[in-house]
Amino acid sequence: SSGINAEWPLRSGENYVILPRLSLRADLNSTFHVCSNIVFDDKAPTYMHVMSINDGSYKTFEFPSFISVHIVNSFERTNEKGETEVVLDYPTLTTMEGFNHERCYYEILNIEYMLSDQFSYRKDFKPLTDVTIRRFVMNMATGKGEVLDHPKLWKPQILHVDFPFVNDNFRGKPFCVVYFHTIQWDNRNAMGILKLDLCKQTSANWDDFNLFPVEPVFVPRPGAVEEDDGVLMSPVYDARTETSELYIWNAKDMKVIARLSSPVLVPWTNHGMWLPEE
Repeated sequence: SSGINAEWPLRSGENYVILPRLSLRADLNSTFHVCSNIVFDDKAPTYMHVMSINDGSYKTFEFPSFISVHIVNSFERTNEKGETEVVLDYPTLTTMEGFNHERCYYEILNIEYMLSDQFSYRKDFKPLTDVTIRRFVMNMATGKGEVLDHPKLWKPQILHVDFPFVNDNFRGKPFCVVYFHTIQWDNRNAMGILKLDLCKQTSANWDDFNLFPVEPVFVPRPGAVEEDDGVLMSPVYDARTETSELYIWNAKDMKVIARLSSPVLVPWTNHGMWLPEE
């Protein structure tokens, strides 16, 4: 039997699972230098395998090379011709033009770079400071796919936008609102939280001097109907006092509504989740 070599399988709704094969991949070059095993192959297309949950059949869609790590959301829809489309949104690097492929992708996190006053991310790692939210649309009737760029609704435009989080009640369904963690690499790695409404094409954000939030988690209000009716939560590190607090924002307008002190220091990290008491 044949198989698909892919990673991060993702259910897109009631009928399909998406198995992406991205251009950023693991390649065992070293047993002790982890970063050198992360390779971007600009000659390798991005493939999306869309598999039927019902019978295991699948279609393969080929796209240009992209660096994408974290999925926003995916869903199924019917177009004006009555054809089924599978839609997948990703934050991707806008272009890899000018990237030194001998560098490791994750060298941008090297502590020597972060502490250097002379180092410039825009000069040495320019592609990694420019992100576009892209929509991959795969037509299951025709076998054709297309890539659409969402408009950049944030300022400054040169901003690392990643670690998306959506309302769990809308995962695998048509959606509008997504929350991101942001980094300004050349501004002492200033961090913030960004809200995008991809349908209304609006944005709102939160950031503050010397405050470093973790990837935000959305918690819907019990009984809520609207997609952004709830709160965002994130541990925030204060570099001035070297303390951490749990920040809670109104998810509609991004205003802080509560701050809870933490008995332990929480350094910057990523990937959190909310587990309701029941």
